[in-house]
Amino acid sequence: MKKSVIVVTALFCLPFFKANADTLLRLKERVPLEKLAAEVLDPASSHFGVYFTPEEIRKVAGPDERTYGTFIHDLKNRGYTIVNEDKTRLFITVRAPKTMTHALMGLDLQSSDLIENIIASGGKHKSRPRLTILSSNGVLKKTPPEQIREIYGFNPIYQSGVTGRGQNIAIATYDGFNIDDVNEYYSKINLDPKPTVNIVDFNGHAALNNESAVETEVDAEFSGQLAPGASIHVFPSSQNSDMGEVQLFTAILDDNRSKIVNYSWGDCEDQVSSAHKADMDKVFARAVAQGVNIFVASGDSGALGCGTSEIVADYPGAVPFIVAVGGTTLNVANSQPNETGWSGSGGGISKLYDLPAWQSGIGAAYVRRSFPDVSFNADPQTGQEAWVQYHSNSSDPYKKMWLTLGGTSIASPQWAGFTALVNEARGAKGSIGFINPIIYGMSPDDRAQVFNDITVGDNSGYTAGPGWDAVTGWGSMKAAPLLGYLVNH
Repeated sequence: MKKSVIVVTALFCLPFFKANADTLLRLKERVPLEKLAAEVLDPASSHFGVYFTPEEIRKVAGPDERTYGTFIHDLKNRGYTIVNEDKTRLFITVRAPKTMTHALMGLDLQSSDLIENIIASGGKHKSRPRLTILSSNGVLKKTPPEQIREIYGFNPIYQSGVTGRGQNIAIATYDGFNIDDVNEYYSKINLDPKPTVNIVDFNGHAALNNESAVETEVDAEFSGQLAPGASIHVFPSSQNSDMGEVQLFTAILDDNRSKIVNYSWGDCEDQVSSAHKADMDKVFARAVAQGVNIFVASGDSGALGCGTSEIVADYPGAVPFIVAVGGTTLNVANSQPNETGWSGSGGGISKLYDLPAWQSGIGAAYVRRSFPDVSFNADPQTGQEAWVQYHSNSSDPYKKMWLTLGGTSIASPQWAGFTALVNEARGAKGSIGFINPIIYGMSPDDRAQVFNDITVGDNSGYTAGPGWDAVTGWGSMKAAPLLGYLVNH
């Protein structure tokens, strides 16, 4: 600890300025979080299926008590305000005058015994909502909630009494939103029971942004519509930045109520710095170690993740610790549903991540982490209605309205809602934990019983076909059979 104390002491011999800034420190682990994630997934491990609490992670992976206590004491002693300490003691948010923050960022990390990375506020990386809204004259074939439940096989689940009761779903998002819209949506579609929804502030109060509010409201509405007995906890980050993204997921994992998280935001893989990737890899690995499923919208630009002519994977859709949800076009003709791969469904091959062991065997072309894993209705032409505040054109004021929309960010929250039903149905077995190793480990016969295999369609880089593909993954769920399978595994 001696080196880090000497370095930190030097930082505080600086003039005091009134303008303050927050900085996030990532501390070194004693045991890598990736190792803890591997343990809960390894049938040979004594920790298989036994998930860590944040406090247990702190004891195993966090700094030892003496070293950490000395470090915090020295920070406080010399003028840094400790804004937040995560429960694992691996992330600390500090506040100080900007000049002191600049000095902190100039620290030679090789000379510190404790600090692994320093994350400043701001930065160029911003996540974008994975939502597609057509102009008002678009040709739309709206799919109402009752039809979604019928087509995907949810009704037998509800008839058995399973509604997501006692389950918690976290919505990871940015900026403020209109919580009344969400509650009104539940009432307008006659949900019974109705989900409870609340806001969890963690890095300041997020100011209302009417544009991004649509995304947040859709995520809460569509996850709740399929799990009407669940509690929906919305975590709105006040910062859309590298630091804000780390704080967002750290807050959800510290809270530790929600074993299901929806994240309908993302960026291009090539826009994510190596430092931010390293930070988020730790956070996402921690989620797996805690038994949390993070469902992520795979993107709405097809294989062209940046909306250009270059094939680029989506982030965090390509992260191996999350469940990437792609999109389908849902056609209903003569009461018979049929799905094809939606052209906008994000999918492809990562340049950043190796192929996880559970994904081996998906095809010779897929030598690195490939996505999506599963899919659901997402084409705005066959989209679903949300109750939000929006405007017909930019010159009109925002007002409450039914808005038909699509994008993989309407697909992802519905997988989150489905998983809440699974966790309730498992009862004393507890939450299912990270589902990817389970669904990739199914036999072809079992998979045929629980998934709608999408074999037609493309996303301008890859083509849907029998089995797994980089447009729709394994396909959409046959809800009741898949629930039955997951309850018993």
